[in-house]
Amino acid sequence: MNLKKKIGAIARKSNFLFSAVQSLRRMYFALCPVRGKDNRIIFEGGGIFYRVKKDIAGNGNTIFVGSGAQISNTLFYIRGNNHTIRLGEGSSCAGGSFWLEGENGRIEIGAGTSVVSAHLCVQEHDTEVVIGEDCMLSNNITIRTSDSHPMFDRENRRLNPAASVHIGNHVWICAKATVMKGVEVGDGAVIGYQSVITKDVPPHALAAGAPARVVRSEVHWTREALF
Repeated sequence: MNLKKKIGAIARKSNFLFSAVQSLRRMYFALCPVRGKDNRIIFEGGGIFYRVKKDIAGNGNTIFVGSGAQISNTLFYIRGNNHTIRLGEGSSCAGGSFWLEGENGRIEIGAGTSVVSAHLCVQEHDTEVVIGEDCMLSNNITIRTSDSHPMFDRENRRLNPAASVHIGNHVWICAKATVMKGVEVGDGAVIGYQSVITKDVPPHALAAGAPARVVRSEVHWTREALF
């Protein structure tokens, strides 16, 4: 076992050392230089930060990490100005990226929401991805506000404008699902495996398919595992 692994093993056995290591990681993340002015990283307190990277170029951007949040193997990528990323109290993200381009974008994850891995992409001005409280996102999820490239009709009118995505509280998004621009998902809904969501999903509905459609209403789910 090399020295780095030995130190890690010792730290995990000591609550004091573990807390100290996490504090140093948060401090290192906050103090690493970025390109631009008036960028802020705010930690409310506690939580776990491990193998987290940031790539920021712009001014007036803010990353807020709520108390007890657990973030690992995640990239914060920001291009532009006045963006906000807010991770709620007790939320977790074990992999993926928070990606903002343009101006005045926002990504928010509510308290107690868990993400295995996701690419949350906010592009173009004044759009946002907002995910409510106590949601459960599985692996390889994609949520985006833009198609990244414009399309026009013969009169040069934009066919695919960007639009925000809002996901309610206690929503379960299964693995490899994609939520496209302009979608609203109601509280308690379930999004099926590999589904592509292009239209709004009502509360407590199960939506599945590509493109997805509502296949069942009045569903309810819990985090309790079946094994």
